[in-house]
Amino acid sequence: MFASAAVGEWGGSVVWSDDDALELAADNLRARAVEQAGGYSHELIWNWMARHKLSLDGAAEALGLSRRMLAYYRSGAKPVPRTVALALLGWEVEQHRAA
Repeated sequence: MFASAAVGEWGGSVVWSDDDALELAADNLRARAVEQAGGYSHELIWNWMARHKLSLDGAAEALGLSRRMLAYYRSGAKPVPRTVALALLGWEVEQHRAA
């Protein structure tokens, strides 16, 4: 299966056996690699914000981060530190207790 991997049509993805159902965008592939190496991918932030319907400003305020730094983490421009990943979990626990 891996022998049939190729760069996608626009160069931003990997496809297998010319099957669109097996296409993986470059940022998603990178996120999987970061997670498999024991890190925290930018998708963790995207998913957390979506799950709680938070804007970038609201999420930054909730975590005590600057909007710019959170934007760096969310875009994948900077790696998500373990402390930020733990802050996401802590915030969820705090919200659950308040409800």
